[in-house]
Amino acid sequence: MAIEWSPVLFAVLSVGLVVGALLASLVRRRAGRADRERSEQLEAELEQTREELEVHREDVARHFHQTSDLFRGVTEQYTRLYAHLATGARAFSTEEVPALGQLDRTLIGDDSRGGADEGESEDRSETESAAPAPRSNGGGAGASTP
Repeated sequence: MAIEWSPVLFAVLSVGLVVGALLASLVRRRAGRADRERSEQLEAELEQTREELEVHREDVARHFHQTSDLFRGVTEQYTRLYAHLATGARAFSTEEVPALGQLDRTLIGDDSRGGADEGESEDRSETESAAPAPRSNGGGAGASTP
Protein backbone atom coordinates (compact mmCIF):
# COMPACT_ATOMS: atom_id res chain seq x y z
CA MET A 1 0.00 0.00 0.00
CA ALA A 2 1.34 3.35 -0.97
CA ILE A 3 0.87 6.49 1.05
CA GLU A 4 -0.81 9.27 -0.74
CA TRP A 5 0.55 12.62 0.14
CA SER A 6 -2.47 14.76 0.51
CA PRO A 7 -2.23 18.35 1.61
CA VAL A 8 -3.98 17.51 4.91
CA LEU A 9 -1.51 14.73 5.72
CA PHE A 10 1.35 17.02 4.83
CA ALA A 11 -0.04 19.78 7.12
CA VAL A 12 -0.56 17.37 10.02
CA LEU A 13 3.00 16.07 9.73
CA SER A 14 4.38 19.60 9.50
CA VAL A 15 2.45 20.75 12.57
CA GLY A 16 3.59 17.63 14.48
CA LEU A 17 7.20 18.32 13.52
CA VAL A 18 6.98 21.95 14.67
CA VAL A 19 5.21 21.01 17.95
CA GLY A 20 7.84 18.28 18.58
CA ALA A 21 10.68 20.75 17.97
CA LEU A 22 9.10 23.26 20.36
CA LEU A 23 8.60 20.62 23.05
CA ALA A 24 12.19 19.42 22.64
CA SER A 25 13.44 23.00 22.94
CA LEU A 26 11.33 23.57 26.07
CA VAL A 27 12.56 20.35 27.68
CA ARG A 28 16.17 21.24 26.84
CA ARG A 29 15.79 24.69 28.40
CA ARG A 30 14.30 23.29 31.57
CA ALA A 31 17.00 20.65 31.78
CA GLY A 32 19.66 23.31 31.18
CA ARG A 33 18.17 25.49 33.89
CA ALA A 34 18.08 22.53 36.31
CA ASP A 35 21.70 21.73 35.42
CA ARG A 36 22.71 25.35 36.03
CA GLU A 37 20.86 25.41 39.35
CA ARG A 38 22.52 22.14 40.38
CA SER A 39 25.90 23.49 39.29
CA GLU A 40 25.39 26.68 41.31
CA GLN A 41 24.30 24.62 44.32
CA LEU A 42 27.40 22.43 44.07
CA GLU A 43 29.66 25.47 43.72
CA ALA A 44 28.08 27.01 46.84
CA GLU A 45 28.58 23.75 48.76
CA LEU A 46 32.19 23.60 47.57
CA GLU A 47 32.85 27.16 48.74
CA GLN A 48 31.23 26.43 52.13
CA THR A 49 33.34 23.28 52.49
CA ARG A 50 36.50 25.23 51.65
CA GLU A 51 35.65 27.83 54.29
CA GLU A 52 35.00 25.09 56.88
CA LEU A 53 38.33 23.46 55.98
CA GLU A 54 40.16 26.76 56.40
CA VAL A 55 38.53 27.31 59.82
CA HIS A 56 39.48 23.75 60.79
CA ARG A 57 43.09 24.30 59.70
CA GLU A 58 43.26 27.49 61.76
CA ASP A 59 41.84 25.63 64.78
CA VAL A 60 44.43 22.86 64.41
CA ALA A 61 47.27 25.38 64.04
CA ARG A 62 46.04 27.27 67.12
CA HIS A 63 45.78 23.99 69.06
CA PHE A 64 49.36 22.95 68.25
CA HIS A 65 50.66 26.44 69.01
CA GLN A 66 48.98 26.33 72.41
CA THR A 67 50.32 22.81 72.99
CA SER A 68 53.82 24.05 72.21
CA ASP A 69 53.43 26.95 74.64
CA LEU A 70 52.18 24.62 77.38
CA PHE A 71 55.06 22.19 76.88
CA ARG A 72 57.53 25.06 76.95
CA GLY A 73 56.04 26.17 80.27
CA VAL A 74 56.18 22.65 81.71
CA THR A 75 59.80 22.34 80.59
CA GLU A 76 60.72 25.63 82.23
CA GLN A 77 58.97 24.62 85.47
CA TYR A 78 60.68 21.24 85.46
CA THR A 79 64.05 22.94 84.90
CA ARG A 80 63.44 25.29 87.83
CA LEU A 81 62.32 22.36 90.02
CA TYR A 82 65.43 20.39 89.10
CA ALA A 83 67.66 23.37 89.82
CA HIS A 84 65.94 23.89 93.18
CA LEU A 85 66.33 20.24 94.18
CA ALA A 86 69.95 20.09 93.01
CA THR A 87 70.83 23.26 94.92
CA GLY A 88 69.09 21.94 98.02
CA ALA A 89 70.85 18.59 97.73
CA ARG A 90 74.22 20.32 97.56
CA ALA A 91 73.40 22.68 100.42
CA PHE A 92 71.87 20.17 102.83
CA SER A 93 73.68 16.93 102.08
CA THR A 94 76.44 15.83 104.42
CA GLU A 95 78.09 13.80 101.68
CA GLU A 96 79.37 14.83 98.28
CA VAL A 97 76.44 14.98 95.85
CA PRO A 98 77.53 13.71 92.46
CA ALA A 99 76.88 16.08 89.60
CA LEU A 100 75.06 14.98 86.50
CA GLY A 101 77.72 16.42 84.25
CA GLN A 102 77.03 19.21 81.79
CA LEU A 103 73.30 19.21 82.60
CA ASP A 104 74.01 20.42 86.14
CA ARG A 105 76.31 23.18 84.96
CA THR A 106 73.84 24.28 82.33
CA LEU A 107 70.73 24.29 84.51
CA ILE A 108 72.00 25.69 87.78
CA GLY A 109 75.30 27.27 86.83
CA ASP A 110 77.43 24.94 88.94
CA ASP A 111 80.59 26.96 89.61
CA SER A 112 81.38 25.19 92.87
CA ARG A 113 83.56 22.57 91.15
CA GLY A 114 85.26 25.26 89.01
CA GLY A 115 89.02 24.70 89.26
CA ALA A 116 88.96 20.89 89.47
CA ASP A 117 86.99 20.43 86.26
CA GLU A 118 88.85 22.98 84.22
CA GLY A 119 91.67 20.57 83.41
CA GLU A 120 89.41 17.54 82.97
CA SER A 121 88.01 16.52 79.66
CA GLU A 122 84.35 17.32 79.03
CA ASP A 123 84.03 13.97 77.26
CA ARG A 124 83.04 11.82 80.20
CA SER A 125 81.26 8.60 79.50
CA GLU A 126 77.53 8.44 80.13
CA THR A 127 78.01 5.94 82.93
CA GLU A 128 80.27 8.32 84.84
CA SER A 129 77.89 11.26 84.60
CA ALA A 130 74.54 9.46 84.73
CA ALA A 131 75.32 6.69 87.25
CA PRO A 132 77.69 7.80 90.01
CA ALA A 133 79.44 5.26 92.19
CA PRO A 134 77.23 4.02 95.03
CA ARG A 135 77.73 5.71 98.39
CA SER A 136 77.96 3.85 101.62
CA ASN A 137 75.60 5.20 104.23
CA GLY A 138 76.43 2.71 106.93
CA GLY A 139 73.46 0.43 106.32
CA GLY A 140 72.31 -2.11 103.81
CA ALA A 141 73.33 -5.66 102.93
CA GLY A 142 76.98 -4.88 102.13
CA ALA A 143 77.68 -2.89 105.29
CA SER A 144 79.68 -4.47 108.07
CA THR A 145 78.37 -4.19 111.62
CA PRO A 146 80.82 -3.69 114.57
